[in-house]
Amino acid sequence: MGGGPVEATSSEFSDYCIVSEVASVRLLYSKSKVYVYRSTDRRERISGFICIVQGPDSQYYIAWAPEALLSEHDKESYVQVELCPNFSSNKGSAAAGTEDGAQASTSMASDDSSILVSTEPLIHASSISAVANYAFCKPVGDVSSLLIHPPSLTQWYGSVILNMADGMSLAPMWFHDD
Repeated sequence: MGGGPVEATSSEFSDYCIVSEVASVRLLYSKSKVYVYRSTDRRERISGFICIVQGPDSQYYIAWAPEALLSEHDKESYVQVELCPNFSSNKGSAAAGTEDGAQASTSMASDDSSILVSTEPLIHASSISAVANYAFCKPVGDVSSLLIHPPSLTQWYGSVILNMADGMSLAPMWFHDD
């Protein structure tokens, strides 16, 4: 059940995911307060966002990015999409060259409702920090099954484990709402 980090070098990620070849992707869905537990110690919980993005190849990807690695601009975008999934703004085309380094590509923004986020946390994750070893971005088509554990009387938070077509299982993602 591979409960640890997904070990991947930057070059392995580039070979696997076309998202690594662009500066930004279209954010379609976002959910905050999704944690990965590095151990049973509460201080070892890593807060992040689970999201669905669309790459330049029009393929859909499921990703989890630790909050600590996101720029302020990207955090705002993730929260905006979570609170209002049908958010329509010129953010997609106006976000290029923001102060904190987030870059947006207007070539993907065919309509004004696009919200683009940087792929930087997912591409260079393993070189940034140990927390980043848990970040992932996988094509939706490579997910073979989900192992879902809803909240119960003995387990306050629900969790989901993604099982990939190649037999690998990603670390459990715990859904907190407090």
